[in-house]
Amino acid sequence: MKRFLLLALGVSSSRFAKRSVVSHKQFGRSWWLTILFLMETATAVQALQSGPYSYSDNGDGTCTITGYTRYDTELYITNAINGLPVTSIGSNAFSNCNLTSVTIPDSVTSIGNSAFYDNCNLTSVTIPDSVTSIGDYAFKSCVNLPTITIPDSVRSIGDWTFGWCDGLTTAIIGTGVTNIGDGAFYATSLTGIAIPAGVPRIGDYAFTYCSCLTNVAIPDSVTSIGYEAFCYCCGLANVTLGKGVTSIGVGAFANCWSLPSLAIPNSVTNIWDYAFHSCSSLTSVMIGNGVTSIGYDTFGQCSKLGNVAISCLPVFFEGLGLDIAIKLA
Repeated sequence: MKRFLLLALGVSSSRFAKRSVVSHKQFGRSWWLTILFLMETATAVQALQSGPYSYSDNGDGTCTITGYTRYDTELYITNAINGLPVTSIGSNAFSNCNLTSVTIPDSVTSIGNSAFYDNCNLTSVTIPDSVTSIGDYAFKSCVNLPTITIPDSVRSIGDWTFGWCDGLTTAIIGTGVTNIGDGAFYATSLTGIAIPAGVPRIGDYAFTYCSCLTNVAIPDSVTSIGYEAFCYCCGLANVTLGKGVTSIGVGAFANCWSLPSLAIPNSVTNIWDYAFHSCSSLTSVMIGNGVTSIGYDTFGQCSKLGNVAISCLPVFFEGLGLDIAIKLA
């Protein structure tokens, strides 16, 4: 606290030196107001402590865990602290804690940003069906986590939530999920994924570098597939695009080297630049009649592609990046 106030004093003094026209009387008044403000702020944000848990009172009869000081590897998170039910796991609360297993109590409704970030030895996580949101980076870089089950109660998976979980081979996503954030499963080892029917968008980089992924079915609820969403999914051999997709983002399926064929539904209006660039096993593509725009080098470096059928030529057409004949279906 003292160091914080001294730092504030240094800043205020520096500003004062540059504004010599300010009177000593005015400066003195500003100084005391600054001290009072900093003291009140420091008191307000001061973390409470109970055993190994740091926590904050939510002011509604519940609390949020904000930190943990013990070195247990198997963690059963408490459901209440000093009579206050634990409803949230705060940002960074258990990051870098060397955990091997985590059981979250059914009092918890939200898991905060980076809550379990970089627990490299984590192999088991139990998320109860009370949880409705999982924050950005919540389990990022938990490289030995093999499976995760996200219950139906969860509505949102944040950005980069499971990014760089190298060992993650199985993710069961509950039917209640309506948001899969940017980079949510970036660079994991998923072999398959079932995207729930209520998801409207696949985020940018959501499954990039999932090189073990072999099959993807995009549900009809999805309208847009983000920037490089499935880029470098080298083992991807089958892609089914739902009838609701209208936009396929830049590089969305670029470098999917194992993809042999593709049918783009009539609902799609925009195929952006490099969308299927370097899909070196691609031999045939059927493009639906709803397409109005095909971006630059969409199928560039697709060396085996010999058959592209387009129901009607789009209004905006920069070329496919191919030296082949285009057939109107």
